[in-house]
Amino acid sequence: MAVMALLGWIRGAITLGKAFVALLAASILAVPFSILGKPVVKNFGVPELLAPTAATLLAGVFLFLVLLGVFSIYLRKKQGDQNPPQWDKPVGAVLGAVWGLCLVLFVFTGLNSIARADRAMREAAAVNQLRTEHRLKVEKEVRAELAPDRSLYAPEEFDRRARVAVARKMKSYKPKPEVVDERVEPGTLDPFLDQLRSFPLETTIDHFSAIDAKSEELLRDLTIVVGDPILFDQFQRNKTVQVLTQDPTIQFLGNDPEIAKAIRDKRFRELLDHPKIVEAARSDSLRLKFKEVDIEKILKELLGK
Repeated sequence: MAVMALLGWIRGAITLGKAFVALLAASILAVPFSILGKPVVKNFGVPELLAPTAATLLAGVFLFLVLLGVFSIYLRKKQGDQNPPQWDKPVGAVLGAVWGLCLVLFVFTGLNSIARADRAMREAAAVNQLRTEHRLKVEKEVRAELAPDRSLYAPEEFDRRARVAVARKMKSYKPKPEVVDERVEPGTLDPFLDQLRSFPLETTIDHFSAIDAKSEELLRDLTIVVGDPILFDQFQRNKTVQVLTQDPTIQFLGNDPEIAKAIRDKRFRELLDHPKIVEAARSDSLRLKFKEVDIEKILKELLGK
C-alpha cells in the first residue's frame, strides 16, 4: 500500500484515475467480448469446462490494455503542455493507497481460498484414514461375533448382516480432534492462515474468498463422506439425495464407464474436457436442483455434528 501510495504521488490522480476507469469498463465489457478469447484459450490447451472463465479473463485483460492506451492518448491531447493541478499528487497518493489495498485483498483472497481448500483435503484424508483403521477393527470384531451363526445363513446374507452390524457400530465413532490434528500433514500455507487470524481485514478477506470458513467445512465433510464406503452408502440412501440422483443427467454420468475409470485413475484433467461433464456443468435445470438440496445439513447429520 505504501509503494502504491508513493507511485500515486509520482504519477498523479489523473493517471491513476484513467487506470481505474479502464479497469471498470474492461470488467463490464469482458463478458460480451469473451467470445473473442475462446479460440485463443483453446489453442493454449485450457480445459473446455474452464474455457468460458479463461476467455472472459483474457478478454478483460486485453480490453483493459486497449482502453488504458486510448484514455492515455485522449488525456495527453486534452492536457497538452499544461501542468497538472495542485490536487493531482495528494489525491493520487490516496488513490494509490486504495489501489494497493485492493491488490492486497485480491492476493490474500486467492491465497485464503487455496489454503483453505488444501487444509480441508488434508484434514479429510486424516479423518478417512482413522475411520478406515477403526472400521477394519470393527469388521474383524463383528465377523468374530457372528462366526458361530455363519452356517445358518447363505454367504450373501451373512455378508449383509455383517455390513449392517459394522455400520451400526461405526455410527457412534468420532475421531478425537487431537488425534486428527496429529495425523494431518503440514501444509505450506498453514502459517499464512495462522497469521491471517490477526490481520485486521480477515473478515473481509474471508467474505470475498471463493472458499471461506463455511465452504472449507463443507468441502472437508463432503470429502470425508465420499471417501468412506459406509457414510457414502448412507448419503446415497438419503431421500433428498435420491431425488437428485434420479435426474437423467446424473444417472447418465454415474453409469458412464469412461468417467468412472478417469476418476479412479485420478485423470482429472481429462474430466474437465469430457463433453458429458461440460454439458452437465452448464445445465441450468441441474444447477437449480442442486440448490434445492441442503448438502450441508445432510453431511452434518451423517457425521453426527
